[in-house]
This record gives sequence, C-alpha cells and structure tokens, in this order.
Amino acid sequence: MKAEMIMMSRKEPDRSEVIRLYVEGHIKQKEVARRIGASTRQVRNLVCKYRKHGVAGLVHGSRGKASNRKIREEIKQSALSLVRERYWDFGPTLAQEKLVEKHGFTMSVRNAEPVDDWRRPVASEGQEAAPGLPVLPAPATGG
Repeated sequence: MKAEMIMMSRKEPDRSEVIRLYVEGHIKQKEVARRIGASTRQVRNLVCKYRKHGVAGLVHGSRGKASNRKIREEIKQSALSLVRERYWDFGPTLAQEKLVEKHGFTMSVRNAEPVDDWRRPVASEGQEAAPGLPVLPAPATGG
C-alpha cells in the first residue's frame, strides 16, 4: 500500500493532533474548540470528517485546485499584448478601461495591474530593451 502525501497548512497538523486526542477520549469537545479557535459545532464537523477520511479530511477541499475566478492564461496574454502594443503608457485603471471599452474584455483593474509586465522599458546606459519593444529615453537628471 502506497502512503499518500497530504499537504497541510501550518495550523492543520496541530488541529489533527487535538482532534485525535478528542477522538481517543483524552480531552473534551469544548477544550478542542478552545485550542483550535473554533466553535463546538465546527469541532463536531471536523471530528466527523476526521472519522470518515482521517487526517486528509481536515485539509481544506479547495487545496490544490485553481480558483474559480482565475483568468485563463490565453486571455491574460492577449490583454497584456494589447496593453504592450497600444496602451504601454497608461496606468492600470485607464488601460483596463480601454480593454473593456474597445476590446470587449471583462476584467477588473486589479487583474489588469501587472504594471511591470506591460510598461515600456526605459533606456539606461549600457542596457538594451526587450526585443520588439520601443524604448523611452532615460529621464533627464536635473543638476
């Protein structure tokens, strides 16, 4: 029989130990609730999962799955390429507005915010820009 690897957060091993003590009859339900910072109802639910699935039952069910709100990579790349080509000098909010208005994207400003990814590089002495991107002149230093 192969041992299954279970990824746990920092809190989960402590939770499993306390719940194990409860299941074995060493501590009371209220003590478990106090130790793990949960209600007695949550403790009953956790104990049920522990009895049914073992330690794996205490791990959050969404662990290892992609978020339902995640933007598909091809859409993200399409938006970034449009911003790099046409809206490189816009801030995140204006760039997002243009993507929605002119190109039909439906993303929030926060998802349109990897500013470092889309801004044109600024030329500095001895450095070359990324291929295919125009270079802005280095800012003049007043002095």
